[in-house]
Amino acid sequence: MAAVQSNIVKWVKASVIKYFTDIASGNSIPMLAEGVDERSESTMRVNHSELRIQGPYISQLSKSIWKLTLEINVFLTVFMEMSGDAYELYDWGGIFVSAMDSPINIYKYGSGVEDTGDFIGCLRVKNSKSQDIQFFDFGVAGNDTRVRQAEIDAAFEMMTTLGE
Repeated sequence: MAAVQSNIVKWVKASVIKYFTDIASGNSIPMLAEGVDERSESTMRVNHSELRIQGPYISQLSKSIWKLTLEINVFLTVFMEMSGDAYELYDWGGIFVSAMDSPINIYKYGSGVEDTGDFIGCLRVKNSKSQDIQFFDFGVAGNDTRVRQAEIDAAFEMMTTLGE
């Protein structure tokens, strides 16, 4: 049996990070990608989003076909202000729900010789009633913080023939 392409984890992570940071940037939403961007005191004390990716989990379906599954989570933090927009958290949530509902293109992104930028395939929300895009509103984090938080979660999958 063939082995899965050794760069697949990097390509998937880099493509997902680019996709969501482009969405955030285009909507003036500060975003940190976990494991890539540094957290700073000043960054964590302003309205922001955080991207978390679990996976990809890789399983071989046949001699040359692999299924990639991953979970994507966008965590939102909005500081309450008396003159602020009470719906900002929900506006941001809607932006990321919509982004997750669209196919996420995966490319050979990176800085190595095999990182050509070529298209690999599309991640799509996993087709299962229990795997919908979910918006969780955590409300105010604490009585003394005036911080509202929410997250958007979904499981994604993609088939690929990338073997070595």
